[in-house]
Amino acid sequence: MQRHRAVRPAGSALLAAGLLLAGCGDDEPDAAPAAPADADPVIDPGDDGDYAPELDPSDFVDEIDNPYLPFRAGARWIYEGTDEEGTERIEVTVTPERRMIEGISATVVRDTVTLDGELVEDTFDWYAQDRNGNVWYLGEDTTEYEGGEVVSTEGAWEAGVDGARAGVIMRADPAVGDAYRQEFYRGEAEDMAEVVRRGDAATVPAGSFEDLLTIKEWTPIEPEVVEEKSFASGVGVVLEEKVAGGEGRIELIEHTPARPLEAGSGRVQDRSAMMSSRPTRGEIMQRRTKIIAGAAIAAAAAVGGTGVALAGGGGDDSEAPIRGTDLEQASAAALEHTGEGTVSETEVGDEESLYEVEVTLDDGSQVDVQLNKDFRVVGDEADGPEDEGEDAGEGEQDD
Repeated sequence: MQRHRAVRPAGSALLAAGLLLAGCGDDEPDAAPAAPADADPVIDPGDDGDYAPELDPSDFVDEIDNPYLPFRAGARWIYEGTDEEGTERIEVTVTPERRMIEGISATVVRDTVTLDGELVEDTFDWYAQDRNGNVWYLGEDTTEYEGGEVVSTEGAWEAGVDGARAGVIMRADPAVGDAYRQEFYRGEAEDMAEVVRRGDAATVPAGSFEDLLTIKEWTPIEPEVVEEKSFASGVGVVLEEKVAGGEGRIELIEHTPARPLEAGSGRVQDRSAMMSSRPTRGEIMQRRTKIIAGAAIAAAAAVGGTGVALAGGGGDDSEAPIRGTDLEQASAAALEHTGEGTVSETEVGDEESLYEVEVTLDDGSQVDVQLNKDFRVVGDEADGPEDEGEDAGEGEQDD
């Protein structure tokens, strides 16, 4: 999880009647972690270390419209605050992209953090809402930077991979006293939450808000730190304050609600066609492996810049996903070219062009769209829905 914790998930392990929990699945999860032996846990989820939610894809809907977490495509939040390290700015945007996780079509939310103007973290979070209105947190792909260089991907996880389990970021009807797990991936993502108050009021640069929902957050990974987040109905998080383990306050500066989706926009991907394409744990942690191995890695686009700098690594190690505003422009150009579908993978530094965007069409087939530095289409290549490029004699032909 991100250490700033600005608008991070507030999940649930033991949900009340009406939530979609079941017994253990086929893979036995690791036991849930305990707080350090010399300290009582700040939040007790009450599961006695037995946490194994099982999700049914048919119980989920495409749109996230929970009033305390309205994650509709196009919505945007900007936060600013200070702590011991400096002035922090967080930008959160609900992208039009989707990701298949355990058969569930998840909304992709991008969260970038700058510290004194320098990019320090870039994260893609995955959320989905069930039919009862509970918003689940299904994982994240997070990267930390120093001086434009990738330094860590710790905290990245995906539900159903390597023992990681989903949590609930926001209940449909949160009640004071509810305590629950937000997520679970041992040693990486173990956040917990407790609803502590309703009815507070707060004034921040974005405006004055009343009847706030206040949730306390804590993790046994950083047991000395406790934070509270205040949520306004129809907006989301408006205020975050550190109440133990240091000082810090982050406020909502600007909120842009989502624009109505156009009919036939093609942003919601077909679940059945994409279920088999969920990346493995190794693919999620690709950049971490490169860091540990000491290989060259991609540097993020500088804040305010327009390009993406790449460090050579040779072979497949030189590949990196498109990020930042480049990702938005490349995705838009590729989708306009195909006329339908969902962006399922991106690559900067492709040998045939500067950018390559893989679009999964409604019939499950993929189209790789190549773009130049001006985001103009310079070529494309189509693959069938069953083509994974592994069968002998398929894919490439030598003259």
